[in-house]
Amino acid sequence: MMNSTTPTYPYLADVQANSDNTKGGGLLVDGMFLFNLTPTTGIAVSGNGYASFKDWFSYDSNQLFLLLSTSINALADGGFENSTILDNWFITTDAATVSDKLVGTNLSLSLSSDFAKIGTKPLKVSKTAAGGSPAQYSLAIPASECGSRYAAAFNYRKVGAGTGSIYADMKWVIVENNTSGIPVIKYSSPSISAKTITFTASEIDWTNLGENEEAKLKVTSEATAIQVADKIRAAIYKGWVAGGTPGTDTVIITSTTVSSNLTDSTYSAGTTDASGTMTTTEQGVAPTIPIFLPKVRKPE
Repeated sequence: MMNSTTPTYPYLADVQANSDNTKGGGLLVDGMFLFNLTPTTGIAVSGNGYASFKDWFSYDSNQLFLLLSTSINALADGGFENSTILDNWFITTDAATVSDKLVGTNLSLSLSSDFAKIGTKPLKVSKTAAGGSPAQYSLAIPASECGSRYAAAFNYRKVGAGTGSIYADMKWVIVENNTSGIPVIKYSSPSISAKTITFTASEIDWTNLGENEEAKLKVTSEATAIQVADKIRAAIYKGWVAGGTPGTDTVIITSTTVSSNLTDSTYSAGTTDASGTMTTTEQGVAPTIPIFLPKVRKPE
């Protein structure tokens, strides 16, 4: 299933059910190639029926929908309409030891009817301490099955004249309750997707933020720089075109939109043992950035 043009429809399908979506049939997609199927809503299926996309495959950059369905939600109460918080929200970092998963020294989580977007209540997050003080909270969502891919979307609203930044960081984690019954993150993967939201003194009305697990280029530890470059040139990137001479270790990545903010930069080896330099050769109109890939050393 693929579309060679930018989709203009709101959903791929509308699936209706007479009762709940666990009964009867629905939309079942298994083992198919999917590409460039991003409806204008960012959601694949509407309606209250069952939908499943399983064992699909695509290009490394797939340009697919963010969310599966308007009705299938991994949360017990994603709209916060219950009288108490049902899902596993909890404070993870505070000025003191966390003894209450919803109420801390610098941070508190509660339900409020003051600023509902849809329905009657949102989750209210209040930071009572000054900027830069430790304050972090998490939402643990169980993986539905082995091999699940990550995607999430939420709405936020900022009230008052406070300034600063918040950080939305998505990871795979293992969560356990300690002896006091407080959820604790025992293991955390590297960041899958991260966003920074900077607040000025102005209030911000309800804004949607969506994130998903980006597809990665897969190479073996024995791959040479030329083999890695060939993979990069063969992939498809939204907003960019990868080119260059096949069989060389130089990749030319060209923006398909005008930009005047691209600058020279370097990337460090980190845990990959690969470092290099990105040089802007044209700036302002469809800039071109050569990437010089180093030789990839085999692990000891």
